[in-house]
Amino acid sequence: MSEVADPVVLVAHGSRDPRAAEATRALARAVSAARPGTPVLASWLDHTEPGPAAVLRNLAAAGHPRAVLVPLLLTA
Repeated sequence: MSEVADPVVLVAHGSRDPRAAEATRALARAVSAARPGTPVLASWLDHTEPGPAAVLRNLAAAGHPRAVLVPLLLTA
């Protein structure tokens, strides 16, 4: 029996520029492609939804009691 890996939640700062959110989504897709079987989701602290708390609630409701949060706070 194979075990499902803990989901990965990318946590970006957020921006009013929609290109920033698309870049985060593209990174999530790339990580997901590199890690088949690992759910990879994007979240943002500001300006874009969903926020990390909402993503974690949805994951818990889907039966994932744990997740790995990866901060993407690369610029200010």
